[in-house]
Amino acid sequence: DAVISGGFNNYSILHSVEGKGDRGFRQAEGFHVEESNIMFLCICAPDRLSELADIVRPYLHRYGGLCWSEDVTVL
Repeated sequence: DAVISGGFNNYSILHSVEGKGDRGFRQAEGFHVEESNIMFLCICAPDRLSELADIVRPYLHRYGGLCWSEDVTVL
């Protein structure tokens, strides 16, 4: 919801994602929905990237994960 209120209305959420990182291996599904692993994708203008990063950073600190940027072309 913070993403939408920040004006980032175009995004995708991929459920049942698993992988390994600094916090160890994370299975796709947890015991509760809140513990399930997801991937959040959002395309934004380059001048809004730091604003988007500021919005998602608290979630990354709380739940783990990573944030990266990449130049894309929407076809």
